[in-house]
Amino acid sequence: MSSSLLKPSESPFLSDLVNDARRFVLSNSWVIERAPLQIYCSALVFSLTKTQIRSRFEHLIPSWVSHKPGVNERWPDLVSVLEADSTVTSVAFSPLDDLIVFGSRDGKTRIWNYVTGTSLYEFDHSKSVWRVAFSPDGRTVASELEDGLISVRDFVNGSMRNLTGHSSGVAGISFSRQDSNILASLSYDMTLRVWNTHKAHEVRFFSVPGRTVTAVAFSPNG
Repeated sequence: MSSSLLKPSESPFLSDLVNDARRFVLSNSWVIERAPLQIYCSALVFSLTKTQIRSRFEHLIPSWVSHKPGVNERWPDLVSVLEADSTVTSVAFSPLDDLIVFGSRDGKTRIWNYVTGTSLYEFDHSKSVWRVAFSPDGRTVASELEDGLISVRDFVNGSMRNLTGHSSGVAGISFSRQDSNILASLSYDMTLRVWNTHKAHEVRFFSVPGRTVTAVAFSPNG
């Protein structure tokens, strides 16, 4: 017996309803998680007036709510706002999951679910974080500190390795698309180093003479 997913173009009304319900749940997740029985008098009464969820379920708002708060009509383009305690220096999206990582000057690397707005992991470092990057398998985050040290953490199992060798800050880091254990780093000390992050050692070294280069990337075939 074969089956297929319904495409949004085949049922635009259903697609719009599902998207509207998703925005409703995400924007009211704090209330729903803590007091689900209050959803009609708390989440629904504060929902946007022209949304499908509000229109379909407004009659379920308790009658004792005699004066409803003034709210906007439709969902804004902005989905969520994630805040750090210090200046954010670098941001990267996970290639697989709804995750985002950012480093900041207060020496922290933070991983969030940007859809739900939930903070998942926070790692403290001794120095300001200049660069961050996700590995292709989405399991590992590399954080480059201002002194050139690169901290590589598998946030799934909690393991961490430090890559040392640069004598100055790193201008760019990049994982190989073909191997999540291979990382390149380009430093202001005029060197390009390729690392095996699993073994925490350097596998290639290149001198980069002349003008300072500020970015590094792998070719698609690695």
